[in-house]
Amino acid sequence: MNGPVELRLTPSRPHVGLGRPQLVELRVPDDDWRGLTKAADRRRLQNRLNQRAYRRRHAQPVDPTAHRDPWDSDGYLFTTCPRRRALTYAFMQLVYLQYTLKTPKPVSLPGLIRLNALNALSRNAASLGIPIDGLCRDELISPFNEPQGITKWASCPESLRPTSLQLAVEHHPWTDLLPLPRFRDNIIKAVANGTLDEDVLCYELLDVTGGSQDAALLIVWGDPWDARSWEANVVFFRKWGWLLQGCTELVESTNRWRQNRGEAKLNIRL
Repeated sequence: MNGPVELRLTPSRPHVGLGRPQLVELRVPDDDWRGLTKAADRRRLQNRLNQRAYRRRHAQPVDPTAHRDPWDSDGYLFTTCPRRRALTYAFMQLVYLQYTLKTPKPVSLPGLIRLNALNALSRNAASLGIPIDGLCRDELISPFNEPQGITKWASCPESLRPTSLQLAVEHHPWTDLLPLPRFRDNIIKAVANGTLDEDVLCYELLDVTGGSQDAALLIVWGDPWDARSWEANVVFFRKWGWLLQGCTELVESTNRWRQNRGEAKLNIRL
């Protein structure tokens, strides 16, 4: 049942010796053009972005676990709506331009966090051998539920290996990409018994072009298949914490990241 989640803030001392971590998708490329303000410079930067997009479309497959230019990430391919896909890609270009020109906009942060989560899930999909193009289509069924299944998962990170429930119950493949097994199972159960509309959850967490400024967020700080890289904001725990029954990893990871920043620890009773 989706009952209330008890959440309190517990003051904690700052964790000394650790600098503020950087979002995995916010690392500055080697060709960073920070400080450029002239229109001609902006046009050259835009041309470079377009050239990168062309190279990505015509590139040969590469090892999905290898380092990739974060601004060439493919999370925007999840959506099947041409308009939303175009808006998401345009947002990627806008944020990159703002960052390299040292003019970041706070209003862009929620969308950037969702884009970062999309990119993280796209990398997990690659680790599992799941195609990401149009992965948000409603009619899709997890490859784990298909007769032929997928063979790559046996060698993927343990956090992404399917649970018995994933193998037994038909579900949408986006759930498979979360590196939190109990969270995945709880989503599948809630959808099956009618207590969760997963479209609402997916939209709030992953729609880059929509969502409110105070919506639930999942933040990814490192390797996307490592649960310790993930953090949730307070809104997420208040609204979706009931889906974390038995899943302590996200709470523990969130509090580690908060402690690193010197923020109050969340005292959450699921």
